[in-house]
Amino acid sequence: MNNSKDFGESQKNTPKISIFISDGGDPRLPKLVETLKNYGVYEILTEREGTVAESRNKMFQRSHGDIIVFIDTDQMPPNREWLKKLTDPIIEGKCDFTCGPTKPAPKPYYKSKYLKYFEISERNLYNRARVDPTIFPMGNSAWSRKVFETLLKKDGYVFDERFRRGGEDYDVNIRAIKYGFKGMCVEDAWVYHDQSNINTLGKIIKKKFKYAKWGGVALLKNNWIKKRIKVKYPVERHWIDILFQPMAMLYGLISAYMEWKKWEK
Repeated sequence: MNNSKDFGESQKNTPKISIFISDGGDPRLPKLVETLKNYGVYEILTEREGTVAESRNKMFQRSHGDIIVFIDTDQMPPNREWLKKLTDPIIEGKCDFTCGPTKPAPKPYYKSKYLKYFEISERNLYNRARVDPTIFPMGNSAWSRKVFETLLKKDGYVFDERFRRGGEDYDVNIRAIKYGFKGMCVEDAWVYHDQSNINTLGKIIKKKFKYAKWGGVALLKNNWIKKRIKVKYPVERHWIDILFQPMAMLYGLISAYMEWKKWEK
């Protein structure tokens, strides 16, 4: 179901902020929307139809904000200062898009014995994001509308809908960088992240393999593999990574190449 909430015109000369949420049927969505309504944003858009790439394109077409903020249904801001911290660098002209890190949710929605794994994974991700904006997750990020308008003008689309199972965010990041836009990781703009719904080893491995494939497609599409390999950052190793990351990388390399060859035909 499509859902659009317009919270009125912002003050003159104050950028209008639109918040996008792709709705996959998560029961935590209503609480997130109610929280965001109190943050003084111009509009909140949710979209459940289609893939994540398709839903985000639909929301962009309906939106009117000068700054677009993405947040996922498994994330929750700690307070309204989060939004100011995430968007101020764009408003002040320091960069064109931002991302903020995550912290473990104090009260996970589901029962899971793998919360420590996700805590380590998130630390690794944002250690990398601090030095490599092409790795920014779309959840908990903010974008000047001009970035998406430029992508649409140059490429004919914002999110590439050929990315059916992930990787569309990395593709947008890389294209934005290639067109001269600047990204910034904002340390204080953090949100709680609750991945407790991924509560079996099978689900974790499936997600790891999926991200390896579609992230690889984004790199192949944009000829970015060599630049990605050169990035250095501190890494912690959980036993799941030690056992399964090499297999995921091999699978990702082979399956990404096969997928990319289909696109080239």
